[in-house]
Amino acid sequence: MAFSMAEELLPVFVPVIVYWIGAAIYQLTLCPMEQYRLFTKEEEETQNLATRRQVLVGVLNNQAMQMGLATLMFMTGGLVPTGSNSAQSPLLLRVVGQMAVAMLVMDCWEYFWHRWTHENKFLYKHVHAMHHHIIVLKSNYI
Repeated sequence: MAFSMAEELLPVFVPVIVYWIGAAIYQLTLCPMEQYRLFTKEEEETQNLATRRQVLVGVLNNQAMQMGLATLMFMTGGLVPTGSNSAQSPLLLRVVGQMAVAMLVMDCWEYFWHRWTHENKFLYKHVHAMHHHIIVLKSNYI
């Protein structure tokens, strides 16, 4: 099964697209339903230490880093060129095994990165602090 470059880069763009579609659905369906809010608008405004702009910039920075790293991984991963006859469809068991290993690696990476950002003062101040400045989740942040 040969992939073109566009298909191989789908994992770079799809997570970001899904994020923004999910955010749009949330904004369009849940925000207007005041009776289902967990916090009042006044609580959101007074308790949060991060502004909407800071959160948006943080999200865009995270997504840019994620896309850059994913692109770098795909470009250096020895991709099979389009039209190659030697490419075969992978077995389902192999795909499931690769996904399980990938999930384990990503989970470990997230745990140790999160822990490191708490222990390193520079990383906490400049990278991770925003995570703790959003005390009351705003329904209209993004």
